[in-house]
Amino acid sequence: MDFNYSCDSFPGWASYAVSLQNSTYFLVTMFGTLTLPSIFFNALILITLARIGSLQTPSNLFLCNLAVSDLGVVLISQPVGYAWKLLEFLSPDTQNTCGIANVFLITATLFNGVSLLTITCASIDRYLALYLHLSYNSTVTCKRVLVVCGGSWLLMAFISVITSFGVHAFHIAAAIFITICLPIMAFCYYKIYKVLKYHHVKINQSSSAEGRVPNLLRYKRSVIGLFYVLVLMVVSFAPFGCVAAVFEIIGLSESLVLAWNVTACLAYVNCILNPLIYYWKMRDLRSSVNQTVSLICTRRSLRQIHPIRSAWTVDQMVATKLLPSETQGDPVNCDFLRTRVLMHTL
Repeated sequence: MDFNYSCDSFPGWASYAVSLQNSTYFLVTMFGTLTLPSIFFNALILITLARIGSLQTPSNLFLCNLAVSDLGVVLISQPVGYAWKLLEFLSPDTQNTCGIANVFLITATLFNGVSLLTITCASIDRYLALYLHLSYNSTVTCKRVLVVCGGSWLLMAFISVITSFGVHAFHIAAAIFITICLPIMAFCYYKIYKVLKYHHVKINQSSSAEGRVPNLLRYKRSVIGLFYVLVLMVVSFAPFGCVAAVFEIIGLSESLVLAWNVTACLAYVNCILNPLIYYWKMRDLRSSVNQTVSLICTRRSLRQIHPIRSAWTVDQMVATKLLPSETQGDPVNCDFLRTRVLMHTL
């Protein structure tokens, strides 16, 4: 594909690449070290949500969608971005470098846009949980949430094609989405704050008032956790937004290119911090993640120490008299029973 039509500004960027070579190496090295932790933590969240049926709620599906978009950032968008910045001074083929830069803009728009839309939809979901109250479960279903998540990917796929026309289109698309999404999220959290404040006063007046809002404490924890994710995204992307605005006003300069590179890297820090916030603020998810990690470690230890017996079923263990007969046909405690077998064999 010919990228000449969308590369009017990129030759100017490449002219500063040599003077910014050391800073580019530093940024790629420093933020590249966060790639593996980001993959691990987001994958762990996805595995836990897929493994535990009780966690597969509409609200957690939004978290799952956010984890998928974060994985897309660290697996696709970031490596392409690193390749672009390195090839600016390592490759004499400016058109090839320009093409890679456009691929970065497309993937960054897709995955970061999905993240922004997901957090916006999750904020609306938390507001609807209070506004709809008893009819929330029948109105906000997992099937409808999946449709919304799928729609966000389709919408951002279309918008990302538009950003292939260059960095100016990328800045304009980012400005439009931020201008639309941030007021919506601010409105939702304002209404949530008002309702929670009202119930807090009622609970202080009467201990029985807490029963009027089912799972109020759990709801507050989920809202606070999502609010931290929102604040983190705003803090991460605000510097980049300011640099992009200055770029569109005064044009290109070496210091502005450096600021663009630094703030673009900072914008991806939330990919590793988002799952840590879920783990910290959501007690049910934290407990399930701990179980997942324990299960993975237990299975790995069993396979390394006794690979044959670790693969046996409970019924096979009963048949060989390693376990009592009353455990036959019970798959629930399979991993616990295998641990007992391991202790017995040691």
